[in-house]
Amino acid sequence: MDNVTHSLIGVTIAGALQARKPGADPRPLVWTAVLASNLPDLDFIVRFLPGADGLGYLLHHRGFTHTVLLLPLFGALSALPGAWLGAGARGLNNLASGDWLWLFGAGLLGTFFHVFADFWNSYGVHPFSPFLNRWYYGDFIFILEPFLWASLLPFAFFHARHRLAQGLCALLGAGLLAAAWWMRSVPWEVALALSIYFALFTALQARTTGVRVPISGAVGVLLAFAVGSHLIKSRVGAQLASYAPAERVTDLASSPAPGNPFCWQVLALSLDREQDSYRARVGVGSLAPRVFPPERCFGNLLSGGTAPLVASVLPQESWLRWRGDFQARFSELEGLSNKYCRFGALLSFLRAPYWVRTPEGLQVGDLRYDRGRGKRSFADRLLTEDDSCASSSGPFVAWPKWDWPVMRGL
Repeated sequence: MDNVTHSLIGVTIAGALQARKPGADPRPLVWTAVLASNLPDLDFIVRFLPGADGLGYLLHHRGFTHTVLLLPLFGALSALPGAWLGAGARGLNNLASGDWLWLFGAGLLGTFFHVFADFWNSYGVHPFSPFLNRWYYGDFIFILEPFLWASLLPFAFFHARHRLAQGLCALLGAGLLAAAWWMRSVPWEVALALSIYFALFTALQARTTGVRVPISGAVGVLLAFAVGSHLIKSRVGAQLASYAPAERVTDLASSPAPGNPFCWQVLALSLDREQDSYRARVGVGSLAPRVFPPERCFGNLLSGGTAPLVASVLPQESWLRWRGDFQARFSELEGLSNKYCRFGALLSFLRAPYWVRTPEGLQVGDLRYDRGRGKRSFADRLLTEDDSCASSSGPFVAWPKWDWPVMRGL
């Protein structure tokens, strides 16, 4: 998730804990929870290590800093700076041992909910590494969900102790609504619903001091999108079972349009070692095609991308539009991973890999992020002979050995 959402979750955690400590200064709890809610993203420092590159950061992002093994450590590390920022250097001496336990609890909850929130989307997490290196995907929330902001921002605004913090919350809220109405990819119905929802939750929060409003709103948003993800996957799975019964589907992925639980990008992966086949189908589905036909859901997502897709043999329906299929031999995937060590490392992240040979080299990427022809995503890499295992000297920062997501279901 984006760091604004992480921070707002931290503010809500502090508010929930503060309700059990009435009369105490809330600022140390707020600072600790907010710091802890962002601390796992310190993995960005990999970018600045000597010899590091974009691939190293991609593989380490949501890596070891997002594991249950380090959550208690991060919870403890956030307590001291949180207390200092909230109470000041003099106030540290006035904190009793019980206060430090509350701060540690706020830090632990902040780091836990950071990893839990990152699980919600299709990017995924592997929280049980190094004991279990598989990825876990929620597949039901976009990385920035406007309705989560609208649920949590009013609480942060009304409980801010400083005008600067209130101003920042107001600016974020205004920017959220302006972006919803300005961006062409957002249907006007979604912008209108978001505006009404934001106004309603602001009015509700103005009349109460508790955390029931933001928590109930956030839980409601998560449930709505989780149900939508389940429904779209069920419908796509039923179509595949009807029209491609012999195909072995190993993974179904989904990602919603921001603010719209009716519109979904869908991926269906089929991998069969015995038949030496690999196929990844890409499409857009809608749970309300009369209001949101697939063509309205994601701007130019259906217009093409970098991946060399072929027309799908599956039927195009009013609620589902297949953009196309990527087809290859599975032995080719294994062969390329053995030839290009960087591709083999990249497969620790790629959930729906594709590749295409170009005059410049081997273009590889992930169909989850392949949007717009000629536009490179953060997951795209161009590999040349210099990246082959025979000529590569290896990374300065060791690549982690996550399980290949593409092998899920085998």
